[in-house]
Amino acid sequence: MKHLSVFLVLAALPIVCFGYSTADFNRDEIVDLEDYSEFAYQWLQGPESLPEAQQPVSVATYVIAANSALPHIKARADFICDGTDDQVQIQQAVDSMSSIGGTIYLTEGEYYISGTITVDKPVFFRGAGVNWHWRGGLTRVYPVDGIDGPIIDSVGDYYLGGIFDIGFDGYYMTDEPNYPAVLIRATGGDYHIERSGFYFLKFLNAVEAQCHNVWIYDTCFEEIKHSSDDCYAVHVSKGVRNRIVNCHFRNNKNCIWFSGSGRENWISGCDFHDTDRSVLRLSTDWGVVSNSFVYSYDDADESYPMIEVSESIGRWNIHDCELNAFTDTPIVEVASGDILSEFTFHNNRIRNFQGSATDMFSGNIVNPQVKDNPGYATENGGGALVANGDMITHGLVSTPTAVCLTVSDASHIAAVTATDDTNITVGLKDNAGNSVNTPELVYWYAASQ
Repeated sequence: MKHLSVFLVLAALPIVCFGYSTADFNRDEIVDLEDYSEFAYQWLQGPESLPEAQQPVSVATYVIAANSALPHIKARADFICDGTDDQVQIQQAVDSMSSIGGTIYLTEGEYYISGTITVDKPVFFRGAGVNWHWRGGLTRVYPVDGIDGPIIDSVGDYYLGGIFDIGFDGYYMTDEPNYPAVLIRATGGDYHIERSGFYFLKFLNAVEAQCHNVWIYDTCFEEIKHSSDDCYAVHVSKGVRNRIVNCHFRNNKNCIWFSGSGRENWISGCDFHDTDRSVLRLSTDWGVVSNSFVYSYDDADESYPMIEVSESIGRWNIHDCELNAFTDTPIVEVASGDILSEFTFHNNRIRNFQGSATDMFSGNIVNPQVKDNPGYATENGGGALVANGDMITHGLVSTPTAVCLTVSDASHIAAVTATDDTNITVGLKDNAGNSVNTPELVYWYAASQ
């Protein structure tokens, strides 16, 4: 009996934590130990003894078949789309669920969406899979011209919901949608997008998250382009504990924007290719960017920084990334009148940056902590035109204890042959071991303890 009592107390804890009114089992408007006793009695008597408001509700699961699905799949589906306004059948499935929500499975095939699917409860949309690096996949959702709002609009302040294994493709769109021109909008917390794809979409944002605890994992964003300068593949406007992990961004106008009041945002393991403008825009405090790769062609718009700061914010840490710039535009630029404080930039590998040591950061950055970034500056550094045997004046007060050299020509190798309290002597050779006597650009940094 002692063990049973402990079990009942533990079983009641989640209910107490997740809702005051739900945990008030004896209906005295006070949640206390007497409610544990009442819970134990009701549990032993069975579900039928519970008040109506506490009766267990089953989580719904519906299968929706595409119009192009095979006959045997349609035969087992709860709803069958007609291939024109497929949001109608999907909305019917959502509306058929209780407030507790559930899961909607979209079978293999094509879905054509001309209107908004409004979701006011925890609903998980699951497809049959996508081809991550190539538009398409098994479950493909196509917005069509004339849509005025989001395809999926999650409204209200409920928690949980998400999208899994579904591809969204703008192949059939020739016009930009009217405002609000976002594809997926989430306003409740704990929203997950995983193993999905967003391709060739003329929306302002592929995902707009107006909530906390947004988790976007293993998802591809490609060719998200809208005429507005505020076009971002992902816009998180309430940035608290949001995660973007292992995602692939290619050929987007801009990639990610964190705005609003928030903290604890995290980007990790992502790769960004050929962005037209900025990879990241920061308008909220406290975040980390780590283990990510940025590669921008030199034909991108060179007037925009890789990372732009558009509010007075602080406590951002960028580390262990590889940044290929190809321009002399700052890596990090703070807008006029704004301040970036408590900023840390370390262990990043900088490649093909065309600027000097003073060009990588721009704007009012207060006491940045910048260290150990091969290819660019720690205490001193930058770019220098040198040939084999030439010297770089490091400007330190003593002989450097650490020196890093990176050659702009990947077929050549640079090495330190000597150092003193004034200069670094560079040995420059090709892959065959021959001396390179024509000056070329070498990125360097030097530090002394």
